Amino acid sequence: MRCSTYNELLAWHQLARTLIRGRGAPNSRPGLPVEIVLFIIRLAELLVPLPSLRCHVQEKITVYAPDGHIAQADWFATNPLSRHDLQHIAALQLRTYSHDQGWANDPDAGSWTWFDVCIATPQKVLAIRPADGTELRWRSHSNPVASKKFKKRVGLVFAPDHEIWTRIRDGQVILVRACAQFGSWTNYADRASLDFWGYFEPVVV
Repeated sequence: MRCSTYNELLAWHQLARTLIRGRGAPNSRPGLPVEIVLFIIRLAELLVPLPSLRCHVQEKITVYAPDGHIAQADWFATNPLSRHDLQHIAALQLRTYSHDQGWANDPDAGSWTWFDVCIATPQKVLAIRPADGTELRWRSHSNPVASKKFKKRVGLVFAPDHEIWTRIRDGQVILVRACAQFGSWTNYADRASLDFWGYFEPVVV
């Protein structure tokens, strides 16, 4: 669960405080150790925004596919992520303002413009899986078919159990790549944000 309002955050703090302090009569219950409360929070996946890590770009990009090969272009990336950053990040989500070429011969054949989230070096060289040599990249979202206007497109949430968090290492970056495939499919985008969330950590006074 991701925190979206101040009232939600306040309620989480109150819940944590109750768990840690316990409850008096008539329904008495002893308090729990802080470590146990933090463990409960992680199991519940209570997440709060990490604004210091948020990436926002206002830069147009166009990727045109002339044939069946995947056309792709690196768009933007985070700063290198430190060990401290990775210890606190629990999830990410990409949002783009984008569209495709605005038409399709067969709209039912699916969308062939999309965005990938990748693990890369600061030099934008994609990391690979040692076992099979495949690149560490995952699809975030596709544009709706035959979309003519820039509109907000919201990608998948890369949640705490996603493979990306077991693969990324300190010093690497999260890279966003725009892609298109098959003749005349074109991916247009003009801005985006990459948002990060961390586990809620209560303040108990």
